[in-house]
Amino acid sequence: MIVTDISYEQEMVIKPYDIDASGHVNNAVYINWLEDLRNELFKRILPFDELISNGLYLVVASTTIQYKKPLFLFQNPIGRMKVDSYDKGVWLLSAVIEFENRPVARAQQKCVFIDKQTNKMIRRK
Repeated sequence: MIVTDISYEQEMVIKPYDIDASGHVNNAVYINWLEDLRNELFKRILPFDELISNGLYLVVASTTIQYKKPLFLFQNPIGRMKVDSYDKGVWLLSAVIEFENRPVARAQQKCVFIDKQTNKMIRRK
């Protein structure tokens, strides 16, 4: 049985090289933050050593993100990601990046496990 009531939260660190020419956090940094959040979230679902020993790898099939407000150096946003659902091998995840309890970005990701030998998606109920 697949457990779907899993979430993860962490403070995101803004580094000087995250700032773009406009003076705010570059949009690409948010994608890296989603990667960090997703990796930590999936450690709770299936740790990487188990994933690899089972001949699987995780693939992000799609990412959508809505940028609400800019972030700047020295701000300390919080990132949260959770599993919204799991159906026939497809994980739907949602994330929010907040600063001072206000969303600055919202994202959704669709992920699947791939069998390394067959290169096919694992479809489990």
